[in-house]
Amino acid sequence: MAVNTNISSATLVRALKTATTNETSTITKLSSGKRINRAADDAAGLTINEKLTSKLRGITKAQGNIGDALSVIQNTYGGLSTIMENAQKIRELMVKAANGTNSVDELNAIQLEINFNIQIIEGTRAVPSYPYGGSYSHGGFASVLDNGYGNEVFMGGGLYQANPYGFKKDFQVGPDPNDVIKLDFTYDNNPDNSIDTSLGFYGPGSIVEGTTLEADSVGLWGINVGGTFLSAWEQYRASAGTPILTGKRGTLNDMDMVIKNLSRMMSVTDKYNAKFTAAFDKLEAEKIAYSGFQSQVQDTDYAKTASDLTQNQIQKQSAVSVLTQANAQMGFVLNLLP
Repeated sequence: MAVNTNISSATLVRALKTATTNETSTITKLSSGKRINRAADDAAGLTINEKLTSKLRGITKAQGNIGDALSVIQNTYGGLSTIMENAQKIRELMVKAANGTNSVDELNAIQLEINFNIQIIEGTRAVPSYPYGGSYSHGGFASVLDNGYGNEVFMGGGLYQANPYGFKKDFQVGPDPNDVIKLDFTYDNNPDNSIDTSLGFYGPGSIVEGTTLEADSVGLWGINVGGTFLSAWEQYRASAGTPILTGKRGTLNDMDMVIKNLSRMMSVTDKYNAKFTAAFDKLEAEKIAYSGFQSQVQDTDYAKTASDLTQNQIQKQSAVSVLTQANAQMGFVLNLLP
């Protein structure tokens, strides 16, 4: 028997330390709800968990991006709806003007109301003031809708087909680099995809495409029901000191084409709305799948961990009890001394 080295005690101290460490680990898992709280718990699992966390956070932010894109689309659709309502009103007034009993005064009153509705259409776009509610931008009247990011030019083509302006931005709609949808209302993508509500432009993708107003190069401003009151375009030319294009201009067929063009633009916003909504729904499904996978990797199994805690506590108590006896064995040496 020796007193300098107590092998039994050293062995039991090691066992006690292990039991204490295991007990602390299980308590941490139960209190945090996570199976992996440090690399020592599961190094490979920690790596997988961090990748899943990146995916889930990316999905959450991408859903926010999609919400922003949908706000742009809905705002644009709202502007187009306002323009459509006023275009319908203009057509109604033109039908009213096509009545042989109307005097010049009545035609002038109708023309005044038409000009007012045209100004409402122009006013739908929050732009700097120019003669009769227009905006002079990039060398011509620009079509602008307030999309939530400030004033953006919605000009599909018209006089500037080779140099289009308009809302054209990428939206990250997923956690991976290639998860991008381009929201593009410009002419260079496709004339049929452009949104050009400018009243002074004409050509493919414009509001007056296919009308006599396009052929006359006056746009929607040039509508005149035949009274002595000037159209908005004629007022502009008069203020600029240039020859005035007087006389009746614009037909019901023209307004039917304008309404058709506006309907096409509204369908463009519907197409993008469906595209972004589908992307959002896809992310929602992926979020559920990734969350379930992460739960398997990371979350604590409370039934098993609680059982482990009981086991570790019993082992710890046993180690303490036996260690007390091992330490007491050193006292037996005294019995050998005289």
